[in-house]
Amino acid sequence: MSAKEKLDHKLHLFELGADDYVTKPFELEELLARIHVHLKRRTGSVGLCKHKNLQIDTEAMSVKVHHVELNLTRQEYKIIETLMKNPTRLFTKQELYERAWDDAYIGEDKTITVHISNIRSKIRCHTEEAYIDTVWGIGFRLSP
Repeated sequence: MSAKEKLDHKLHLFELGADDYVTKPFELEELLARIHVHLKRRTGSVGLCKHKNLQIDTEAMSVKVHHVELNLTRQEYKIIETLMKNPTRLFTKQELYERAWDDAYIGEDKTITVHISNIRSKIRCHTEEAYIDTVWGIGFRLSP
């Protein structure tokens, strides 16, 4: 955003790598529309994330592998959504539990491990490719 309206200034910013340019004053609706277009262009859809052959649509709350929808529980969905939205991040069991259950983690149990195992089994019905890595003693992350 800038108050500078001259064409040469705009062209210079595009040469430097700008994807878009809005001059002040602007209408909020126009700014939101431009943001929506850029998000859609980046992911194909505002609520769509892809990793290998796994695809999640956060608007429809659906997960597909090789274009086949997986039948996930609410907690399984929240776990895979968390991993897909943060593809390079390593999550502890506590972090995954708190995101999937919207509740405080009360100590060591096998809940997250069992849910991760269930997600892997449901994915494995359609592919042998690994999607979730275990980092022993720490937690889980999306497979590279």
